[in-house]
Amino acid sequence: MDKTSAKIEKYCRGLRSQDPLRLDYAANALAEIGTIALPALLEALKESRSDVRRAVAKALVKMGDVVVPALIEALKNTNSDARRGAAEALGGIHDQQSVRALIEATFDVDWYVRSAAARSLGLIGAAQATPTLLHSLKDTNDFVKLSAIGSLGKIGEAEAVPALIQALKDTTPDVRRALVNVLVKMEGVSAPALVEALRDTNSDVRRGAAESLGEIGGVQSVSALIEALHDVDWYVRSAAARSLGLIGDVQAAPALIEALKDTSEYVFQSALRALGAVVDAREIPKMALVCQTMSPKEKVATLRALSGMRDGVRSPYPIGDIHSYCANLVASQSVALMVRQGAESVIEYLSYLRASATPEDPDTLLRPVYGGQNPADAEELLRASENRGAIL
Repeated sequence: MDKTSAKIEKYCRGLRSQDPLRLDYAANALAEIGTIALPALLEALKESRSDVRRAVAKALVKMGDVVVPALIEALKNTNSDARRGAAEALGGIHDQQSVRALIEATFDVDWYVRSAAARSLGLIGAAQATPTLLHSLKDTNDFVKLSAIGSLGKIGEAEAVPALIQALKDTTPDVRRALVNVLVKMEGVSAPALVEALRDTNSDVRRGAAESLGEIGGVQSVSALIEALHDVDWYVRSAAARSLGLIGDVQAAPALIEALKDTSEYVFQSALRALGAVVDAREIPKMALVCQTMSPKEKVATLRALSGMRDGVRSPYPIGDIHSYCANLVASQSVALMVRQGAESVIEYLSYLRASATPEDPDTLLRPVYGGQNPADAEELLRASENRGAIL
């Protein structure tokens, strides 16, 4: 046995080590020997141990284009672990000549191989694989779907957008979340299609579209999201409200105030949080009128959204500013009677809260409205509200 063969045999034994450092060293040493050690590395891809396959795949990537033909051939190996390892290594090498073979591998009987092939096509950036990856969105295995979704996002072809949107009806939450993330990433080509998808017949598609538009941002989708607040499905209405809050456009305030009347508690909460980001002082009297039909707990939450802190940041309209604004409205004879009455309701409520607070700590009862986290204060405010009855 010559020296090279002896080295290959020695490092092959090292591939059986449980020590990750020794394992990586052995795989890299085989790669440094060159193509003469390639058969040994390809054989090691058949190992059932995932750490061995990963180490060998990384070593093969370091060898570069010279090993591509052998890896393409390995995609036909009868051993599924070898096929999977070959697919992973080809993705790391980024060689276009492997695209056709990887496309074929997305139809492998083993889902591990299909997933690895789909992922590698994205790493290579193979635009010609887009139709195949779209087909993989219908795979029976969620991991294959996730790999295909990620690769479609990396490739970024506009032709993929309609199919990605329709895939939002998938029943697996992780798959839907991945689809939303990719559609957001592809915002330049996906936003118009997502607006259109808000009218899709499938409620999961409409919900996913609403979520995606919120993360993309931009006022161009506000009108469509406002319309979605009237969707028959409360999931969609709630997603639309959340997205309007993420976009933060003040023109959504009237529609979000109306959404406070929604029969779904989830929609109410989503609209309430959104109002904390988009509310305009001019909408306060309207909100007060809506609040007249709320429970005491809902009223407190609504005033908190209006005048408190959102995620630890003071809102543009602290209680003192709201009080002054409403006082000016009441004094004005140029505004409608209903608006003046709404402003009076807000003033009455805020005055009641201040009068109920102790002199030593005038903000005790206001703190929950400000967004404080003291449970005792919140409970005290709710008790006072319930005792008073219809306080707005």
